[in-house]
Amino acid sequence: APTATRGDFSMEFDLTARFTGDEADLHRLPAYEGTNSLIGLSRSLVLINHYLITGTVRQRAPFTDSIKIYIRPAREACFETVFSFISEIGAISALGGAVAVNVSANLITDGVRTVLSRVTGRPTEPATDDLAEIENARPGDLEALVDAVEPAMRQGHTAIGQGSQNIIVIKGDNNVVTFNARTKEYVNSEILTDDDFIQDVSVGALNVNSGYGRVWFDDLGKTVPFKLDKEKTARTVGALARSLDGYANGEPSDVRVRFRKVKAGDGRIKKIIISDAEDLYEE
Repeated sequence: APTATRGDFSMEFDLTARFTGDEADLHRLPAYEGTNSLIGLSRSLVLINHYLITGTVRQRAPFTDSIKIYIRPAREACFETVFSFISEIGAISALGGAVAVNVSANLITDGVRTVLSRVTGRPTEPATDDLAEIENARPGDLEALVDAVEPAMRQGHTAIGQGSQNIIVIKGDNNVVTFNARTKEYVNSEILTDDDFIQDVSVGALNVNSGYGRVWFDDLGKTVPFKLDKEKTARTVGALARSLDGYANGEPSDVRVRFRKVKAGDGRIKKIIISDAEDLYEE
């Protein structure tokens, strides 16, 4: 059978992971730490790619092969690994056709940028209309994806401080996302508070099936991801859903939630875990 060559595919693009600083500037990395970082980065890309194509947050194989991810040899001039995204079939509908969006290089790149920025403590909104449409159509999904990717990103940071100072993901001439000592500290620290907190918030996103979403904190002036506690009260989901409906329709949407905070080492709130929600407008 003839062998496929570059240019024979319906879609092909590269993302490059460039390691800089320390040993990486000598065009090498410690074998264990460097390999672990590449495994973590590879897994992160596979999880994001799988979600955008199928609409499911999956943490173990098998993963979709509609768009395959390959690695290509690093250039000798620096320490880089190239991840090639290749599709040998025609147009692929995002989320298994659940939204009117086709998977493209721009969508995948934006998914990588948005998810990996959020998982490393940098609130980031979609840069493309397509990813924004997906987030609006499937509220809570990206929060679940961030949670699923976090262990892989811990592994992806292994080489930082142990052979390199930075890892830069690049597409063409553009930096997509950068990892460093600060993002490593953030992704590796997770402190669950012992005390419960009670506060009035508004629900901006909720996925009843996965139990993930986002709530608006007036005192913080921003939304914060949440996850539902496995032992949540029976009224919790209904109260959160009514808040989301009010928020979407420009009506009063405050809901009183009981939660615990998951903090990073620097004190920033990574997410909250909600165990109870009270509808403040229930008649």
